[in-house]
Amino acid sequence: MSLDKRIIASYNKAMKNLLSSPYRVLARSYRPQTFEDLVGQEVLVRTLGNAFSTGRIAHAYLLTGIRGIGKTTTARIIAKALNCTGAHDEFTSPTATPCGVCSHCMQIQEDHHIDVLEMDAASHTGVDDARKLIDAVQYRPVAGRYKVFIIDEAHMLSNSAFNALLKTLEEPPPHVVFIFATTEIRKIPVTILSRCQRFDLRRLMAEEMATHLANIAQKEHIRADKGALDIIAHVSEGSVRDALSLLDQAISHSSGTDTEIHITAQTMRDVLSIADRTLMYHMLQDLFTSKIGDALDRVRAFYAEGVHMPMLAQDMLHAIHLITRLIVTPNITLDHTLSEGEKELLHSIAQIIPLSSATRAWQMMLKGLEEIKKAPDPLAAMEMVLIRFSYAAQMPDPDKLIQALRSQLKEGTAPHTPSSTPNHGTKLSLTVHHTPSAVAHALATQPRDEPNAPPSEEAITLATLIAWLEDAREAILVHHLKTEVRVVSCARGSLVISESSPITSDKMQAIAQALSRCSDMPWMLTKSKAEGLPTWQEQQQRTRNHMIEAAKNDPLVAQILATFVDSAIVDIT
Repeated sequence: MSLDKRIIASYNKAMKNLLSSPYRVLARSYRPQTFEDLVGQEVLVRTLGNAFSTGRIAHAYLLTGIRGIGKTTTARIIAKALNCTGAHDEFTSPTATPCGVCSHCMQIQEDHHIDVLEMDAASHTGVDDARKLIDAVQYRPVAGRYKVFIIDEAHMLSNSAFNALLKTLEEPPPHVVFIFATTEIRKIPVTILSRCQRFDLRRLMAEEMATHLANIAQKEHIRADKGALDIIAHVSEGSVRDALSLLDQAISHSSGTDTEIHITAQTMRDVLSIADRTLMYHMLQDLFTSKIGDALDRVRAFYAEGVHMPMLAQDMLHAIHLITRLIVTPNITLDHTLSEGEKELLHSIAQIIPLSSATRAWQMMLKGLEEIKKAPDPLAAMEMVLIRFSYAAQMPDPDKLIQALRSQLKEGTAPHTPSSTPNHGTKLSLTVHHTPSAVAHALATQPRDEPNAPPSEEAITLATLIAWLEDAREAILVHHLKTEVRVVSCARGSLVISESSPITSDKMQAIAQALSRCSDMPWMLTKSKAEGLPTWQEQQQRTRNHMIEAAKNDPLVAQILATFVDSAIVDIT
């Protein structure tokens, strides 16, 4: 066989082996193997590195953080550091720099070391599982220096299981190390926390994540645009595993007949079904400037492109948060993942809207997000949210409006309606808590019932009788007095009622008996042909209506009603 044929045969054999071997996802292929490989966990790396270098090894560690941040990976690195013997058996004690090539490191890396036991607490939650661990603790390591117990999702253990571990965890044998990993640190009992060294693995910042992804893309010989990596870094929310999974998906989406794989920002928008950020910022600008038609056209275009409506609402919330920060602190440094054009657009929006509009927009989108998630038609729900958003964004700030109106009223130049008044809107209701001058005058001119007083001939009115029955907790009789009694006269021991009163004789007798008990005097209720006064309820309603009419005539209230379209006074307190 010639040399060329042998080379071709060797190449074909190698390619066959390569194609037949199972593919390892990026999250597994680039799993850190040493402390130095951990990204963004400088505090943990320094602390554990110094501890292993000086021999200050704790008997229990607790690792907490979000999903995919490296808790189980860190636990395995600790196990390797405890048992590594070095490439040439040069390590006789734990080391901060495991070699990764000795038999112990390889077996731990491949997850079949006899002295490193991993337990998924989500499927082994009971006290019996904890007792099996306690029994295994008593035996010395078979091959390594330490017996390492890694308990993943530790918060899933039952209280009985935690209690069973307490004594062993407090005074374990010298050859045992426990490592707990959890995403729900608040569910771990305090008695367990106090027995462990706790490390909080922080989520990666967007800049760190984008840099890490760029390094991996370079190693994989993949061309990835900065905009694409920035989108992955933002969507992954600091989780390295989530970011690598998205990068894997983007690679598969971009693979084809071309020799070079190129991942663009549009690729990530297609994969994640998210909107173009610049277009979404323009949609926000349309909403804040009352161009609701343009905004609805944009959201329909997003929907036609396959954009997920709840995801769009979340992106809008993020943008509103950035705009609010720019309003409060204009010189703040924005996220580096934003392009210069996007930053300029956000600054321009922040300059044209007040803080009150931004905070209202945040509240409405936050509530609208839940509506969109629950709605059978997400597009219709999103459009309704945007319509409310646009209307609310143009509402004047109430505090500034009142201050301006008061100032104008003092000068005698109050306008009929401000220029920013919306043309259309939902009906608003106004509850007046501070009585204007006209209402105060109305109250002064209204007849008032006598104040509650002890039983006497000088001060007994219908209001007095109502107060007595209220004190006696006669709620039903109080209701009858307020709604069915038209008083002709009221004196000591006698209440004369107009025949036009709808109250029955039985109710009158019950009221008379109750009043006799309350006042220690006999009472009699009789009817007269005289017309009598309106009922207590009718008098209260007339007084309230008079106060509302007086409030409408107050110049300040009148201007507020004119400014907020279709608003109305519903109560005065």
